[in-house]
Amino acid sequence: MTLRRDSIFLASILLLCSLTAAAKPVDWGEVHALTLRGIDRLYNMKIEEAAATFDSVRRMAPGDPRGYFFGSMVHFWLYTLTRDEKEYRTFLDKSDDVITVCENLLDANDKDAVSLFYLGGMYGYRGLAHQAHNSIFKAVTEGRKGYFSLKEAVQLKPDLYDAQMGFGLFTYLVAKVPKSLSWILSVVGFSGDAEGGLAMVRKAAEHGVYTKTEARFYLSQFLFAEQKSEQALPILDTLMAEYPDNPLFVVTYATWQSRLGNTEVALRSAQKAVEINRRNRIHYGEEFVYSTLGAIYYSMNDFGRARSNLEEYVRRVASEDYLTNWTYYRLAVAQEMSGDRAAALGTYRRLKSVN
Repeated sequence: MTLRRDSIFLASILLLCSLTAAAKPVDWGEVHALTLRGIDRLYNMKIEEAAATFDSVRRMAPGDPRGYFFGSMVHFWLYTLTRDEKEYRTFLDKSDDVITVCENLLDANDKDAVSLFYLGGMYGYRGLAHQAHNSIFKAVTEGRKGYFSLKEAVQLKPDLYDAQMGFGLFTYLVAKVPKSLSWILSVVGFSGDAEGGLAMVRKAAEHGVYTKTEARFYLSQFLFAEQKSEQALPILDTLMAEYPDNPLFVVTYATWQSRLGNTEVALRSAQKAVEINRRNRIHYGEEFVYSTLGAIYYSMNDFGRARSNLEEYVRRVASEDYLTNWTYYRLAVAQEMSGDRAAALGTYRRLKSVN
C-alpha cells in the first residue's frame, strides 16, 4: 500500500515538473540574440547554420514571427541569387507560415505594429520573388498588401526602424517607376517619394535592429544610382569588411568601379568574387559575376575574354527572360571582334523586339 502511495506521489511530482517545464516562459533575450546570430550567419554565407539557427528561434517562440520570417528569407535569397525553382517554392510555402502567425497576432491586436511589419515585409518579399519569377500580376498583388501593412506599421510606431526599411524601400522605388507606368501605381494606390524613401532607408541603416545590414546594402545602391558614389562606396566597403565571404557585396563593388572607369580595381574585385564562390558550397549570384567580368573585359577591348565570360553568363542564367538586348549586343560584338562572324550573327538574331 505504501509502495502504491509512493508511486502515485512520484507520478504527481513528475507531472507537476512537466507542466512547469511546459509553462516555462520564453527567454526573449535569447530569442533576440539567436535571431541576430542567424542573420549574421546568413550574410556570412553560412546558409545551413543560419537556417538551423532560425529553426531554433521558431521552436523557442512558436507564436512569434521572427523564426518563421527569417527562416523563409534564407530561401528568398537563395532563389533570387540562384533562380533555383525549388527555392522559390520553398520560400512561398514558408512565407505562408509567417502570414498565418502574423494574422493570428493581429486577430488579438490589430494595432500590433511589429506584426504588421513582419506581415508587410513578407508580402513585399513575396512580391519581389514573383517579379523575379516573371509573375507580374502576383507581384503587384502581393506588393500592394505589403505596401499598406508597412505603411500602417510606420504610422503606428514611427521608431520601428525595421518597418521604415521596408516602407522606405517601396516609397523610393515607386518614385522611380517610369512615367509610362505611373497609371498602374494610381490604380493600386501607391505613392512615391524618392527623398522620403531614401531618408527612411537611411534611418533603418543607422538604427535598425534586424534589417540594419539589408538597409545598408539598399542605401548604398540607391545612393550610387543618385550619383553619390562618395557616400555609397564607404557603406559597401564596411559591408565587405564585415562579411568577406559574401560575393554579392564584392561583385556589386566590382560593377560600380567599372562604371566609374576604375577598370583594374573592378577586375580584381570581380575575380575575387569568383574565388569566393569557388570555395563556398553555395554559389551566390554566380552568373552575375560572369556578366560583370564580361562587361569589364568588353570595356578593356579584350574581346576574347569578354566573349568567354558573357557566353558563360548566358549559359548559366536560369531563363532567357533575364537576358537583355544589351547583353546580346555586347556578346555579338565580342564574338565578331574575336573573328567568329557566324556566332555573332546567331546572337544578333536573338535580340528581342522592343516592347
